[in-house]
Amino acid sequence: KYAKAFDAAYREHTQPAEALTDVAVMENLGDRSFALRVFRSGDDGPNTISIKVYHRGGPIRLSALIPTLENFGLSVLQEGDYIVRPAGSEAIWIHDFYTEEKLGRNIDIDAAGKNLEEAMTATMSGLCEDDGFNALVVNAGLNWREAWVLRAGAKYHLQAGFQFSQKYIEEALSKHPEIARQLIAVFHARFNPAGQKDPDKRLAEVAKAEEKVLASLESVESLDEDRIMRRYLNLFGAMLRTNYYQRAEDGGLKPRISFKINSSLIDNLPEP
Repeated sequence: KYAKAFDAAYREHTQPAEALTDVAVMENLGDRSFALRVFRSGDDGPNTISIKVYHRGGPIRLSALIPTLENFGLSVLQEGDYIVRPAGSEAIWIHDFYTEEKLGRNIDIDAAGKNLEEAMTATMSGLCEDDGFNALVVNAGLNWREAWVLRAGAKYHLQAGFQFSQKYIEEALSKHPEIARQLIAVFHARFNPAGQKDPDKRLAEVAKAEEKVLASLESVESLDEDRIMRRYLNLFGAMLRTNYYQRAEDGGLKPRISFKINSSLIDNLPEP
């Protein structure tokens, strides 16, 4: 089936073991139009990561893919396009990207690899917004729905007249990935149904998670960035409940995240 499927460029640039992995991905496409694979080869540096996009029905325009990768905090260093024509099957295009974390920071492939595959799939499928909050998947190790929580928090503050732009909030969180992780830990401590059942113990866990954020803020030099992080703490403290952990009837995650907020607890909220 694949004996004569690969073009000359692919054969020149791909080792046999890598070709076997590509074949396995393509064979598992099923009814899907595309699949993704995030990996690091032996020659990749600690701040680099390779991404392959497998797409049937025609190539994807680079002008569509590269901005998405950049929103994940990645700079594209090299790119290759190959066409695979399996015998008796539809042709499949492979877009091969070699990328680097845009600030040169190391990428934890164990923490970010699977999350990045899922986040890019959600983004390309239209389930996830394509913006700079997605960089938190790579630099903070969040999954795409956790990044979604921080995105939703930013949009709430912007609607309330918060002075900073969404882009500035994205950049502040990406600059401090450890604090982004700690903020999400506060959210989980408050609402995760798998957490503490005893109310007092849950409150103690929330307080401990909040203390970690406050301790980290001691090293944040920018007052504006400090203000952004404290706004998130304030917002999570004002949330009463969320559907974040609920499942849809088919067992999958719900396509929307909602929160109930006690607006009287939000600092500096304009009067209605």
